[in-house]
Amino acid sequence: MNSRVVMLVEDDAALLSGLSEVLRHSGLDVVGFQNFEAARGYLQRNRPGALVTDVRLGAFNGLHLAILAKQLSPDLTVFVYSGYSDPSLQAEVARCGALFAKKDDIFRVLIPALQSKLCLIH
Repeated sequence: MNSRVVMLVEDDAALLSGLSEVLRHSGLDVVGFQNFEAARGYLQRNRPGALVTDVRLGAFNGLHLAILAKQLSPDLTVFVYSGYSDPSLQAEVARCGALFAKKDDIFRVLIPALQSKLCLIH
């Protein structure tokens, strides 16, 4: 497992680029994907330190990816984010063993949590 690598999955190219840049400036290595299929292939061959995924990824969703990631690596830190704060979605994310963040809070919540989980803060 490469503990400094954050796997980021976002189908919006501009958001993927912006979030990747912010994570890199926070001391993390980022590998980004715009679709479920490419992300699934990477997960099957690699063990990142964390997975951060949007819930909406075309025909699939981030929950499918979170479930797969946890099956392959149960201790993996997984964050699923959404533009909507739906309690049933949040409960489903928790059942997958992942953490939820609302898209509006992603920069405020996600970066400190990743730094802490990946032991980059002393």
